[in-house]
Amino acid sequence: MNHAADQPLRLLCATDGSAHAEAGLQLVAALARRGVALHAVVLNVQRPVMSGEVGVVAPASIASEQRHRGADRVLEAASRQLGAAAVAHECLEEIDDPAAAIVACAARRGCDAIVVGSRGRGRVRGALMGSVSSQVVRRTDRPVFVVGPGADALPEGPLRILAATDGSEAALRAIRFAARLASALAGSEILLVHVQTPLSVGGALLGPRERLIEHWSAKQAEAGFRAIRETLGKDVAAITTSVVQEHAAASAIVRLARESACGLVAMGTRGRSPVVSLLLGSVAQDVLRHARLPVLLSH
Repeated sequence: MNHAADQPLRLLCATDGSAHAEAGLQLVAALARRGVALHAVVLNVQRPVMSGEVGVVAPASIASEQRHRGADRVLEAASRQLGAAAVAHECLEEIDDPAAAIVACAARRGCDAIVVGSRGRGRVRGALMGSVSSQVVRRTDRPVFVVGPGADALPEGPLRILAATDGSEAALRAIRFAARLASALAGSEILLVHVQTPLSVGGALLGPRERLIEHWSAKQAEAGFRAIRETLGKDVAAITTSVVQEHAAASAIVRLARESACGLVAMGTRGRSPVVSLLLGSVAQDVLRHARLPVLLSH
Protein backbone atom coordinates (compact mmCIF):
# COMPACT_ATOMS: atom_id res chain seq x y z
CA MET A 1 0.00 0.00 0.00
CA ASN A 2 1.18 3.52 -0.77
CA HIS A 3 -1.03 5.84 1.20
CA ALA A 4 0.03 9.45 1.54
CA ALA A 5 2.42 10.07 4.39
CA ASP A 6 -0.06 12.39 6.13
CA GLN A 7 -2.82 9.75 6.13
CA PRO A 8 -3.39 7.57 9.21
CA LEU A 9 -1.73 4.19 9.09
CA ARG A 10 -4.35 1.51 8.64
CA LEU A 11 -3.45 -1.60 10.62
CA LEU A 12 -5.27 -4.93 10.48
CA CYS A 13 -5.10 -6.27 14.05
CA ALA A 14 -5.90 -9.98 14.28
CA THR A 15 -7.05 -11.04 17.72
CA ASP A 16 -8.18 -14.29 19.29
CA GLY A 17 -8.22 -13.16 22.91
CA SER A 18 -4.85 -14.75 23.71
CA ALA A 19 -2.06 -13.02 25.61
CA HIS A 20 0.05 -12.80 22.45
CA ALA A 21 -2.75 -11.23 20.43
CA GLU A 22 -3.28 -8.78 23.29
CA ALA A 23 0.42 -7.89 23.07
CA GLY A 24 -0.16 -6.95 19.43
CA LEU A 25 -2.96 -4.61 20.48
CA GLN A 26 -0.69 -3.13 23.14
CA LEU A 27 1.86 -2.33 20.43
CA VAL A 28 -0.80 -0.50 18.41
CA ALA A 29 -1.95 1.40 21.50
CA ALA A 30 1.65 2.34 22.35
CA LEU A 31 2.25 3.73 18.86
CA ALA A 32 -0.94 5.78 19.10
CA ARG A 33 0.06 7.19 22.48
CA ARG A 34 3.34 8.28 20.93
CA GLY A 35 1.46 10.32 18.35
CA VAL A 36 1.25 7.99 15.34
CA ALA A 37 -2.05 8.57 13.53
CA LEU A 38 -3.69 5.15 13.29
CA HIS A 39 -6.88 3.45 12.25
CA ALA A 40 -7.17 -0.15 13.44
CA VAL A 41 -9.29 -2.81 11.79
CA VAL A 42 -9.73 -5.41 14.54
CA LEU A 43 -10.52 -8.86 13.20
CA ASN A 44 -11.55 -12.03 14.99
CA VAL A 45 -11.67 -15.13 12.81
CA GLN A 46 -13.72 -18.16 13.77
CA ARG A 47 -13.19 -21.41 11.93
CA PRO A 48 -16.24 -22.87 10.14
CA VAL A 49 -18.38 -25.35 12.05
CA MET A 50 -17.09 -28.86 11.39
CA SER A 51 -19.37 -31.83 10.78
CA GLY A 52 -18.08 -33.60 13.88
CA GLU A 53 -19.28 -30.75 16.09
CA VAL A 54 -22.94 -30.95 15.17
CA GLY A 55 -25.67 -33.48 15.73
CA VAL A 56 -28.73 -34.03 17.83
CA VAL A 57 -27.09 -32.73 21.01
CA ALA A 58 -25.33 -29.74 19.42
CA PRO A 59 -26.96 -28.64 16.17
CA ALA A 60 -25.10 -26.30 13.83
CA SER A 61 -27.10 -23.29 15.01
CA ILE A 62 -25.86 -23.75 18.59
CA ALA A 63 -22.24 -24.21 17.50
CA SER A 64 -22.47 -21.07 15.36
CA GLU A 65 -24.04 -19.08 18.19
CA GLN A 66 -21.23 -20.12 20.53
CA ARG A 67 -18.71 -18.83 18.00
CA HIS A 68 -20.48 -15.48 17.69
CA ARG A 69 -20.62 -15.05 21.45
CA GLY A 70 -16.94 -15.89 21.77
CA ALA A 71 -16.06 -13.43 19.02
CA ASP A 72 -18.14 -10.71 20.67
CA ARG A 73 -16.26 -11.15 23.95
CA VAL A 74 -12.88 -11.00 22.22
CA LEU A 75 -13.77 -7.95 20.13
CA GLU A 76 -15.31 -6.08 23.08
CA ALA A 77 -12.11 -6.56 25.08
CA ALA A 78 -9.98 -5.39 22.14
CA SER A 79 -12.22 -2.36 21.63
CA ARG A 80 -11.83 -1.34 25.27
CA GLN A 81 -8.05 -1.69 25.04
CA LEU A 82 -7.76 0.44 21.90
CA GLY A 83 -10.40 2.90 23.06
CA ALA A 84 -8.37 3.61 26.20
CA ALA A 85 -5.54 4.76 23.92
CA ALA A 86 -7.93 6.80 21.75
CA VAL A 87 -7.23 4.61 18.71
CA ALA A 88 -9.85 4.94 15.99
CA HIS A 89 -10.98 1.41 15.18
CA GLU A 90 -13.63 -0.88 13.81
CA CYS A 91 -14.33 -4.49 14.79
CA LEU A 92 -15.08 -7.35 12.42
CA GLU A 93 -15.85 -11.05 12.76
CA GLU A 94 -15.37 -13.61 10.01
CA ILE A 95 -15.91 -17.34 9.65
CA ASP A 96 -13.06 -18.74 7.58
CA ASP A 97 -9.55 -20.12 7.62
CA PRO A 98 -7.70 -17.63 9.90
CA ALA A 99 -4.67 -16.89 7.71
CA ALA A 100 -6.74 -16.58 4.53
CA ALA A 101 -9.28 -14.31 6.24
CA ILE A 102 -6.60 -12.04 7.70
CA VAL A 103 -4.81 -11.59 4.38
CA ALA A 104 -8.04 -11.03 2.43
CA CYS A 105 -9.46 -8.58 4.97
CA ALA A 106 -6.26 -6.52 5.00
CA ALA A 107 -6.43 -6.21 1.21
CA ARG A 108 -10.15 -5.49 1.16
CA ARG A 109 -9.89 -2.79 3.84
CA GLY A 110 -6.81 -1.17 2.31
CA CYS A 111 -4.60 -1.77 5.33
CA ASP A 112 -0.95 -0.72 5.26
CA ALA A 113 0.23 -3.50 7.56
CA ILE A 114 -0.96 -6.44 9.64
CA VAL A 115 -0.45 -7.05 13.37
CA VAL A 116 -0.53 -10.64 14.65
CA GLY A 117 0.49 -12.42 17.81
CA SER A 118 2.86 -15.34 17.57
CA ARG A 119 1.70 -18.68 19.01
CA GLY A 120 -1.69 -17.34 20.04
CA ARG A 121 -3.83 -20.01 21.70
CA GLY A 122 -6.99 -18.43 23.00
CA ARG A 123 -9.77 -20.56 24.48
CA VAL A 124 -12.22 -19.31 21.87
CA ARG A 125 -12.48 -21.78 19.01
CA GLY A 126 -10.84 -20.56 15.84
CA ALA A 127 -7.96 -19.06 17.82
CA LEU A 128 -4.87 -18.04 15.90
CA MET A 129 -2.38 -20.87 16.12
CA GLY A 130 1.37 -20.51 15.95
CA SER A 131 1.41 -21.40 12.26
CA VAL A 132 -1.08 -18.66 11.36
CA SER A 133 1.42 -15.82 11.79
CA SER A 134 3.92 -17.49 9.45
CA GLN A 135 1.18 -18.24 6.91
CA VAL A 136 0.07 -14.62 6.97
CA VAL A 137 3.63 -13.40 6.38
CA ARG A 138 4.04 -15.73 3.40
CA ARG A 139 0.67 -14.97 1.78
CA THR A 140 0.38 -11.20 2.11
CA ASP A 141 2.11 -8.42 0.20
CA ARG A 142 1.90 -6.17 3.27
CA PRO A 143 4.40 -5.85 6.12
CA VAL A 144 3.44 -7.87 9.19
CA PHE A 145 4.15 -6.97 12.81
CA VAL A 146 4.69 -10.24 14.69
CA VAL A 147 4.61 -9.91 18.46
CA GLY A 148 6.23 -12.94 20.02
CA PRO A 149 6.10 -14.41 23.52
CA GLY A 150 7.37 -12.03 26.18
CA ALA A 151 7.79 -9.06 23.84
CA ASP A 152 8.78 -5.95 25.77
CA ALA A 153 6.76 -2.76 25.64
CA LEU A 154 8.16 0.02 23.46
CA PRO A 155 10.81 1.98 25.39
CA GLU A 156 10.08 5.56 26.34
CA GLY A 157 11.41 8.37 24.18
CA PRO A 158 12.13 8.42 20.43
CA LEU A 159 11.78 5.07 18.71
CA ARG A 160 14.89 3.34 17.39
CA ILE A 161 14.30 0.67 14.75
CA LEU A 162 16.89 -1.90 13.75
CA ALA A 163 16.39 -2.65 10.05
CA ALA A 164 18.32 -5.69 8.83
CA THR A 165 19.16 -5.55 5.14
CA ASP A 166 20.47 -8.23 2.80
CA GLY A 167 19.89 -6.46 -0.51
CA SER A 168 16.59 -8.25 -1.14
CA GLU A 169 13.31 -6.65 -2.18
CA ALA A 170 11.65 -8.17 0.88
CA ALA A 171 14.06 -6.37 3.21
CA LEU A 172 13.60 -3.11 1.29
CA ARG A 173 9.82 -3.32 1.68
CA ALA A 174 10.19 -3.78 5.42
CA ILE A 175 12.63 -0.86 5.61
CA ARG A 176 10.31 1.43 3.64
CA PHE A 177 7.49 0.83 6.09
CA ALA A 178 9.83 1.18 9.07
CA ALA A 179 10.96 4.54 7.69
CA ARG A 180 7.37 5.70 7.34
CA LEU A 181 6.67 4.68 10.91
CA ALA A 182 9.81 6.37 12.24
CA SER A 183 9.03 9.55 10.31
CA ALA A 184 5.76 9.82 12.21
CA LEU A 185 7.64 9.93 15.52
CA ALA A 186 9.83 12.95 16.22
CA GLY A 187 13.45 12.11 16.98
CA SER A 188 13.20 8.50 15.86
CA GLU A 189 16.09 6.71 14.18
CA ILE A 190 16.70 3.75 11.89
CA LEU A 191 19.79 1.61 12.38
CA LEU A 192 20.53 -0.17 9.09
CA VAL A 193 22.44 -3.38 9.72
CA HIS A 194 24.05 -5.77 7.25
CA VAL A 195 25.37 -9.02 8.73
CA GLN A 196 28.14 -10.67 6.73
CA THR A 197 29.20 -14.25 7.31
CA PRO A 198 33.00 -14.48 7.62
CA LEU A 199 34.60 -16.56 4.88
CA SER A 200 35.56 -20.12 5.69
CA VAL A 201 39.11 -21.31 5.05
CA GLY A 202 37.89 -23.14 1.93
CA GLY A 203 36.15 -20.05 0.62
CA ALA A 204 39.23 -17.93 1.21
CA LEU A 205 41.39 -20.36 -0.78
CA LEU A 206 39.03 -21.13 -3.65
CA GLY A 207 36.95 -17.99 -4.22
CA PRO A 208 37.80 -15.45 -6.95
CA ARG A 209 40.08 -12.69 -5.69
CA GLU A 210 37.68 -9.87 -6.59
CA ARG A 211 34.80 -11.57 -4.80
CA LEU A 212 36.90 -12.03 -1.66
CA ILE A 213 37.95 -8.41 -1.65
CA GLU A 214 34.35 -7.33 -2.16
CA HIS A 215 33.20 -9.58 0.66
CA TRP A 216 35.75 -8.47 3.21
CA SER A 217 35.64 -4.76 2.34
CA ALA A 218 31.84 -4.73 2.65
CA LYS A 219 31.49 -2.84 -0.63
CA GLN A 220 28.22 -4.56 -1.35
CA ALA A 221 26.82 -3.54 2.01
CA GLU A 222 27.86 0.08 1.62
CA ALA A 223 26.40 0.21 -1.89
CA GLY A 224 23.21 -1.24 -0.50
CA PHE A 225 23.07 1.38 2.22
CA ARG A 226 23.46 4.15 -0.37
CA ALA A 227 20.70 2.67 -2.51
CA ILE A 228 18.36 2.50 0.49
CA ARG A 229 19.08 6.11 1.42
CA GLU A 230 18.34 7.19 -2.15
CA THR A 231 15.12 5.17 -2.19
CA LEU A 232 13.88 6.60 1.10
CA GLY A 233 14.84 10.17 0.26
CA LYS A 234 15.81 12.89 2.71
CA ASP A 235 12.49 13.38 4.48
CA VAL A 236 12.85 10.34 6.72
CA ALA A 237 14.11 9.66 10.20
CA ALA A 238 17.83 9.77 10.96
CA ILE A 239 19.65 6.76 9.54
CA THR A 240 22.86 5.19 10.82
CA THR A 241 24.54 2.12 9.32
CA SER A 242 26.51 -0.82 10.63
CA VAL A 243 28.22 -3.80 8.97
CA VAL A 244 28.78 -6.79 11.23
CA GLN A 245 30.95 -9.85 10.59
CA GLU A 246 29.32 -12.76 12.38
CA HIS A 247 28.43 -16.36 11.56
CA ALA A 248 25.04 -16.32 13.29
CA ALA A 249 23.01 -13.55 11.66
CA ALA A 250 20.02 -13.88 13.98
CA SER A 251 22.20 -13.67 17.09
CA ALA A 252 23.90 -10.56 15.73
CA ILE A 253 20.56 -8.88 14.98
CA VAL A 254 19.14 -9.69 18.41
CA ARG A 255 22.32 -8.56 20.18
CA LEU A 256 22.56 -5.27 18.26
CA ALA A 257 18.89 -4.54 18.86
CA ARG A 258 19.40 -5.02 22.59
CA GLU A 259 22.67 -3.06 22.79
CA SER A 260 21.21 -0.19 20.74
CA ALA A 261 18.02 -0.03 22.82
CA CYS A 262 15.84 -0.62 19.77
CA GLY A 263 12.10 -0.95 20.19
CA LEU A 264 11.44 -2.74 16.90
CA VAL A 265 13.24 -4.98 14.40
CA ALA A 266 12.38 -4.80 10.68
CA MET A 267 13.59 -7.39 8.18
CA GLY A 268 12.74 -9.47 5.14
CA THR A 269 12.08 -13.19 5.25
CA ARG A 270 13.78 -14.18 2.01
CA GLY A 271 16.85 -13.23 0.02
CA ARG A 272 17.77 -12.96 -3.64
CA SER A 273 18.13 -16.67 -4.42
CA PRO A 274 16.37 -19.91 -3.38
CA VAL A 275 19.32 -20.92 -1.18
CA VAL A 276 19.51 -17.51 0.49
CA SER A 277 15.74 -17.56 0.85
CA LEU A 278 15.91 -20.69 2.97
CA LEU A 279 18.69 -19.21 5.08
CA LEU A 280 16.92 -15.93 5.73
CA GLY A 281 13.69 -17.73 6.48
CA SER A 282 15.47 -19.46 9.35
CA VAL A 283 17.10 -16.18 10.41
CA ALA A 284 13.71 -14.49 10.69
CA GLN A 285 12.38 -17.42 12.71
CA ASP A 286 15.37 -17.28 15.06
CA VAL A 287 14.99 -13.52 15.53
CA LEU A 288 11.31 -14.00 16.39
CA ARG A 289 12.23 -16.74 18.83
CA HIS A 290 14.92 -14.84 20.72
CA ALA A 291 14.21 -11.11 20.38
CA ARG A 292 12.05 -9.66 23.13
CA LEU A 293 10.81 -7.11 20.63
CA PRO A 294 8.06 -6.82 18.04
CA VAL A 295 9.41 -7.82 14.62
CA LEU A 296 8.21 -6.26 11.36
CA LEU A 297 8.48 -8.81 8.55
CA SER A 298 8.06 -8.55 4.79
CA HIS A 299 8.07 -11.54 2.44
